[in-house]
Amino acid sequence: MREEPATLSSHRTRVVSATDAARNFSDLISRVCYKGETYIVERGGKAMCQLVPAEARRCTGADLLALVTTLAHPADEFLHAVDEITQHQAVVESSVWEK
Repeated sequence: MREEPATLSSHRTRVVSATDAARNFSDLISRVCYKGETYIVERGGKAMCQLVPAEARRCTGADLLALVTTLAHPADEFLHAVDEITQHQAVVESSVWEK
């Protein structure tokens, strides 16, 4: 079994052969379900499928921070354009539905 680079979550994606997956299927299912681990199953060195938790994982503040720090910084021209647009927005009157 080998590991792929880290993803957004704290767990790494592990690569396992189809033979090893078949021999240890119950253990793999438990790890996916209870530990949130992810596995790519390969046959002949080619990825065949991926085992992931059925429910969506939660994103922690640390996960969000890690993602934000990897984003490219917007160009100054873009920031200037956004600033100009927001300063010249038309005023929207209150809705007649609001009380």
